[in-house]
Amino acid sequence: MPPSDKNLLEAAGLSPMGDKGSALLGFTQRMGAKGGAPITREDGITARSTSYLSQSQLETIGSSRTFRASLNKLLTNLGDTYIARIRKMVARYGAYITGQFYSGFRQIRYDDHGSGFNTAVAIVNPVPYSGYVHPKRTPKSATILKEIKRDIGPAMRAEFKRDLKPLLAQIAKARIMSGAK
Repeated sequence: MPPSDKNLLEAAGLSPMGDKGSALLGFTQRMGAKGGAPITREDGITARSTSYLSQSQLETIGSSRTFRASLNKLLTNLGDTYIARIRKMVARYGAYITGQFYSGFRQIRYDDHGSGFNTAVAIVNPVPYSGYVHPKRTPKSATILKEIKRDIGPAMRAEFKRDLKPLLAQIAKARIMSGAK
C-alpha cells in the first residue's frame, strides 16, 4: 500500500490491516459505531459456585487440594457439556454449521471470589460477529445469543447446583471427621 493511501486511512481514523498494510478493513471498522459483539463472560452464560456456596465452604475448598481439584473438574465438565449443547443448538438452527462462530465457543474458568482458585465457568466466543448471528429466514433481532441466554444459561446454572451436592456432602463429611478427632 502506498504511504499516501495509508495516511488517508489513518486520517479517517482507520488502520490498514494485514502484514503488508492492505486496505482491507476489519469487522469492527466496517461496522462503524456498532463495533463487534463477541460473547463474553458478562453475557450471562456462566455458572458461579459463589452463588451456591457459603464463605466457610469456599474457605474449606480453598484449604484442600482435593476439594479444589473436585471443583475444577466439576467446572471443566460443565463447560464441556454446555459447549457441546450450544453447538447442537447452532446446528439445529442452521446458522453457520461450520466456521469460526461454530468452533469459536470456549470455556473459561475464573476466580470470581478472589480466593485464588477457579470458582466459576463461562462460555465465551471471541468471534466479533457472534452477537449478531441469527437463524436463517428470521429477523436479525432473533439472535442465537438470545436463545442461548434464554435456554442454556438457566439450565447450566441448575445443573451446576445439582452437581455441587456431592462436593458439599464431601465437605460436610470432612468437617464431621475433623471434629471427631
